[in-house]
Amino acid sequence: MQQSIARSDLILSIRCGLDEYPAVALFGARQVGKTTLARLYAVQQDRLVTIYDLERPSDLAALTANPEQILSALEGLVIIDEVQRLPQLFEILRPIVDEPNNGAQFLLLGSASWDLIRGVSETLAGRIHFVDVGGFNKDEVGPTEQTLLALGQRDAYFYAAQRGAELDLLLLRNGQRWGFEFKCSDAPTTTKSMHTTAKDLRLDHLWIVYPGARCYPLSD
Repeated sequence: MQQSIARSDLILSIRCGLDEYPAVALFGARQVGKTTLARLYAVQQDRLVTIYDLERPSDLAALTANPEQILSALEGLVIIDEVQRLPQLFEILRPIVDEPNNGAQFLLLGSASWDLIRGVSETLAGRIHFVDVGGFNKDEVGPTEQTLLALGQRDAYFYAAQRGAELDLLLLRNGQRWGFEFKCSDAPTTTKSMHTTAKDLRLDHLWIVYPGARCYPLSD
């Protein structure tokens, strides 16, 4: 089961921004968690939430054909993901958020570029708050997530067999199979389950990660 990482500082920045402005923009590089962050914020709302993902052809087509009609009729929180695909939306949003009877707030997500940020700043000046979404820092994630951040999430698996053998993390890298076990003990040891899993999966290397400062090999 996937576990979301609560990024409380960024969620607080969104909340504070929407307390003061009708729109907040989450900008950052791809794959830094903007969409997940927006959805975490959305589930905390006790108001209507509408989400448009401009990587979805139907959403892109709708907001290309009738953006003003659609957006001006919405209420509650409106999330528009991949907004850099339709930069003309910023000009359309300006009169909408200026309307005294407007009942919507907008959370805009996009991959950052200087031209895009400058365009938003000029078009929605005084109406939008920017939140810079960087990568996860080490205080926001556990050992599994730190390993994935360091080595990448591509070809990452979790393994469990019916007879009880399991592996916390399996990575396929450069034709090799790397296994990871995460332990809380200050002096971890190998177990029968580890040996069984290493043999079943034909691991090239098995790392045991623990909250200590020393690196040392464990006996087979």
